[in-house]
Amino acid sequence: MSTPAPTDLASLRAALEADPDLIALREVLRHHLAEDPQGEDPGHDEAHCMRVALWTLRLAPEVPARLAIAAALLHDVVNLPKDDPARHEASTRSAKVARAALEERGFDAADVTLVCDAIRDHSFSRGATPATALGRALQDA
Repeated sequence: MSTPAPTDLASLRAALEADPDLIALREVLRHHLAEDPQGEDPGHDEAHCMRVALWTLRLAPEVPARLAIAAALLHDVVNLPKDDPARHEASTRSAKVARAALEERGFDAADVTLVCDAIRDHSFSRGATPATALGRALQDA
């Protein structure tokens, strides 16, 4: 029997803390936030990623919670300023970081592709329409 998906921030934090791989992905996020030359953007901080995780879970209950949380944690790991000429590349760059982090943690190849495609396609500034339930939920979240 599977564990029910988190429905609030407390249960989301508990699910994250119970999964060593998600803890590691959160550390990737924290590292990138700390390294951001623009300074931590309060609109795209860790709390933002947790809210996105909750909404992604709500909008795509058919997606495994672990993958929805992973995608949400890393969806904005590369955050370029709105006026940066390469802004449209931020989600593609985030997907590249996510791929390395997920592969390092031993995620299944199909899951890596699902999460990275969702991250790449979630950004409205990229102009893509996500092809998967995870991608659509991440974009809407």
